[in-house]
Parts: sequence; C-alpha cells; structure tokens
Amino acid sequence: MNNSRPLDENGVRPNYQNLKTQCFFKLQQYIKKIRINNERYKEQIVKELDAIVEIDLDKDGKKKIISKDKLKDQL
Repeated sequence: MNNSRPLDENGVRPNYQNLKTQCFFKLQQYIKKIRINNERYKEQIVKELDAIVEIDLDKDGKKKIISKDKLKDQL
C-alpha cells in the first residue's frame, strides 16, 4: 500500500518516510553485496539506486527519497 509505515527492524521502528523508502535503502545495501555476473547490468543498477538520494533529512529526521519525476529527469 502507498505510504505504509516502515517495518520494524529488531523490534525498533526505523526512521524512514514510508515502506517504499525503506525498501529502496535496503535494496541499495544488498545489491552492492551480491554477485552479478554481468558487470554492465550491475553498474546500471547501482547507478540508478545511487540516484535515489536522501532528501530533507533534517526537517523531520526521516530518511526520504526523491520523487519519481525528479528521478526520471536525473536518469
């Protein structure tokens, strides 16, 4: 569901804007750890995930991602 609350991690609620944001940050962490046979695809995936940056972290203290429209413009 859109704007679902983030899932608890070890009994603690993480400081993400929503579940989608939490998934992006977790995917970014895991994709760098796994082995992808084709380096071109891995580079492309990492490039796209790196484009999803934290914004407005200091306003309410929650980790956020950029909007889909801004992301399309960057890529």
